[in-house]
Amino acid sequence: MNKILVIAGTHGQAMDWMRRNAAERWVVDQTASLSDYTIVDHPRQIMGLRDPHGVFVGTWRERPNILEIVEELMLATINANGSLNRVYTQVKMHPRPKPKLIPVKGGWVGVP
Repeated sequence: MNKILVIAGTHGQAMDWMRRNAAERWVVDQTASLSDYTIVDHPRQIMGLRDPHGVFVGTWRERPNILEIVEELMLATINANGSLNRVYTQVKMHPRPKPKLIPVKGGWVGVP
């Protein structure tokens, strides 16, 4: 079985969903462990995959890199995927504003 990709707003949201999903799978006599999942927090994690499958949970729309993640999912998808097309349309229609960067000692800080 391929890993289930979990795209969430935070690591905690992803872990909560994965634990619940694994427990539900055990109830219906399917083996499950947390190693069956991959938390996606960067588009590079999708590179090289073909027809990945997974879920969007929690505040995933608020991720600053959600457009890049969805675009990489689209590139990796060979077979038509209506759900992913709808997510892409949502993300493109409501892009996340890029924070202004201001210089601070030791680097930059993003300001909404």
